[in-house]
Amino acid sequence: MGPVGTPGYVGRMPQDATFKHVFSFAFMVEELVRWLVGELHGAAELVDALDFSGLTRVHEQATSGPAGAKRRRANDIAWDVPFRDRPAAGRDWLRLVLMIEPQETVDHLMALRVRGYVDNHHLELWRGKRFGATDRLAPVLPIVIHTGPTRWIAATRVIDLVTPTTADAPPPVVRSRRSGLFAGDGYLLLDTSRLAPDDLRHDNAAALLAGLCHPTVEHLPAQAAALRARLDAPPLRELLEEVLAWAQQRAPVDWNRLGSGRHGGSGPAARVGRSGGVLRGTAARHPGSVSEGRR
Repeated sequence: MGPVGTPGYVGRMPQDATFKHVFSFAFMVEELVRWLVGELHGAAELVDALDFSGLTRVHEQATSGPAGAKRRRANDIAWDVPFRDRPAAGRDWLRLVLMIEPQETVDHLMALRVRGYVDNHHLELWRGKRFGATDRLAPVLPIVIHTGPTRWIAATRVIDLVTPTTADAPPPVVRSRRSGLFAGDGYLLLDTSRLAPDDLRHDNAAALLAGLCHPTVEHLPAQAAALRARLDAPPLRELLEEVLAWAQQRAPVDWNRLGSGRHGGSGPAARVGRSGGVLRGTAARHPGSVSEGRR
């Protein structure tokens, strides 16, 4: 998919608060991990070892800011998910940290900030306790979700901030639990501006949502319909309403720009206009507000 300004680009919708709300649902976190980690990064075996029925939201960690002040990154979301391979009483847990970056500028120190987050996480867990020779640190998987209009070009590993690298430097490897990625040596990146249509599975809500960050006239109708179908179940009603409200904030402006999309016709612009009806039609079948009770 091309960057902003390329032919067929529809427009960018506001994503920051919405993405944090969306990924406060365990369903969307599981969809994200299965698609991004299991498929795009080829770590299906690792993902299959996770018990998503045990997903637990945890409080976002305070990090050090300027002059030593403590602050919380407003767009960070943290979840714990257990591994299946041990009894429930002694299970290992994987900490998932989703860092949402909606701004136009790129944080070139993100890899260093991620390492600081992971180090602080471990220190907090062991504060006041004695770490023995046989003890081990819990693995942490940081995922940076960039929804801004420009491509994310920051280093994904701390070592790449220290030594010169080429543009084709390999990304962090995630296929094994022994990867340094789980110890804070880098992060997985989801750059929504770089996604190609083939990356967007139509049976995965996280993939479809990522595709709608930078929609094209050609693919928007099918993506909108597929996302509506994926979320069209009573337990996901609140999630559907959240996505619907997000889409409608920007969609009318984009369709007005496309002209005939709001007034019939059979061209691409018309198909974009009808995709809004696909989403709105879902809300009509599920009347009422269920905005309370977020997980």
